[in-house]
Amino acid sequence: MLDSQEDGYDISWYNDDKDSFEITNAEQLRGLAQLVNGTAVTSGAAITSGTAIEAKDFSGKTITLGADIDLENKEWIPVGTSDASKFNGCFNGNDKTIFGLYINRVGTNLGLFGYIDSTAEIKNLTVRGSVTETSAKGSNSTCVGGIVGYVNGAAKLTKLTNYSDVTMSRNYAGGIAGYVNGSAVLTGCHNYGNVSAFQYAGGIVGYSTSVTVSESTNYGNITDTDGHSGGIAAIISNGKIEDCINEGEISGGNIKGGIVSRMGEGTVNRCTNKGRVEFSNNSWAGGIVGDFSGAGKITNCINEGDVYPGGGTTAYLGGILGGSSYWSGAIITGNSNSGTIGNESFKGYAGGIIGNGTGSVNIENNCNMGKMLYEDGKYIGGIAGDLPAASSIKKSFSYCLNGLNDGEASFGLLGFGSNGTVTNSFYLSEKKVTGFYTI
Repeated sequence: MLDSQEDGYDISWYNDDKDSFEITNAEQLRGLAQLVNGTAVTSGAAITSGTAIEAKDFSGKTITLGADIDLENKEWIPVGTSDASKFNGCFNGNDKTIFGLYINRVGTNLGLFGYIDSTAEIKNLTVRGSVTETSAKGSNSTCVGGIVGYVNGAAKLTKLTNYSDVTMSRNYAGGIAGYVNGSAVLTGCHNYGNVSAFQYAGGIVGYSTSVTVSESTNYGNITDTDGHSGGIAAIISNGKIEDCINEGEISGGNIKGGIVSRMGEGTVNRCTNKGRVEFSNNSWAGGIVGDFSGAGKITNCINEGDVYPGGGTTAYLGGILGGSSYWSGAIITGNSNSGTIGNESFKGYAGGIIGNGTGSVNIENNCNMGKMLYEDGKYIGGIAGDLPAASSIKKSFSYCLNGLNDGEASFGLLGFGSNGTVTNSFYLSEKKVTGFYTI
């Protein structure tokens, strides 16, 4: 057993020979941070005195909260700060709440936990407070989260709830985790805090390579200055988002998604967006995904939120997917949209399901019931705005809610300037669309 400190933290509860510990107050929680960060000492009344203790990563050990803890809005030093001082154990919040988390400084890997590694697990915890990284605006990687700043490898984050606003003017901010490098699994996580960054802001995760997020909800408003915000995640290179809901508003610069702003070869399945998606620059925006940068999949999703080009009139908008801009092989199937797409001055590409696609895109069994707003209807479609000849709409349905004063609607299922094809699909309208029969 180590000595209790007199300078704000307590490590008397720790013993190298034990595998499980209970923490019940703020001093002990600060002691955990000191042990992991390698800044604890065995004795002395100040950090600078006493015998230094080698950093403990808590691998194979479990810490359980035995009571709610109030950190009293005192500046918090995260548990783990880098790969050299990381947390790799199990932290069980035991359905307790940590109040008064306060971070307001320059730094990276900021959150209740700063840096956790591949065998770490954090679960059953609620956090309330505020996390602010104060660097000047720029594109540097900062990694800030309401609960974890940086997650490495296959760590697990389960049943976590964040009420802290996460604010910074650099990159990678998330309501739960700022940056996930690897195949971490997040299950049953919920964010109520507002999240803002220069780029890459997400309600649950800021940026991830191959994360799995399931049964999670964002209620906070997510915004950026220069691009990439999503209700669940900003960027997912190759992973899965499943059974998630976004209810927050998404806004800022370019590339926006109600669930994820940009996705590579990942999958979004059975997700719902209820929040408004708005952007200020000409780019891609979708009720579920803003843009595919790989052969991604969107299946069985629902969008109820409006997709609105606040400052961009020649962009790519979709009730489900804004655009598949670089790759072939994308799959959009089994989805529905009821949100309004566009505005009265919009002159770009928009569809009730997808705005624009390149290469071969499989669009099948989708339904649009949302209203389309536009000034130029050349690339406006009830299902898709513009598709190449290699792509087609199959077994899909759209209800045309708007049309011209002369009794003709300016679009059907596919924008009339598009080269794509339509097979076994239908629209319902009181107005005639040239080249189609009215029903």
